[in-house]
Amino acid sequence: MEGISDNGYSYPIAKRLIFSKVKENLGLDRARILGVGAAPVARETFEYFLSLDIPLFECYGMSETSGPQTGNRAGHHRLGSVGQSLDGCRTKIVDPDPDGNGEIW
Repeated sequence: MEGISDNGYSYPIAKRLIFSKVKENLGLDRARILGVGAAPVARETFEYFLSLDIPLFECYGMSETSGPQTGNRAGHHRLGSVGQSLDGCRTKIVDPDPDGNGEIW
């Protein structure tokens, strides 16, 4: 996951002494996964929460797919991405431009 390294001693100490208290005060101490969607979220928002050891997992969906279509997952989290297709869903980018942007089918 971008931005977090659990190498060394400082991260486990910060996780126990600081991050756990921040999560508790926000009411997120029992949350396992925090998913966000419905509208684009600024990269700075993701970076802020990640700096508090609270990764936000962006997803994409629409009413035609009965909810989520794609999503980031623990261990496969990338800022600026809505992740891969969820199990049972197929996603296709039609007529992609040189950067890979196109219509989502």
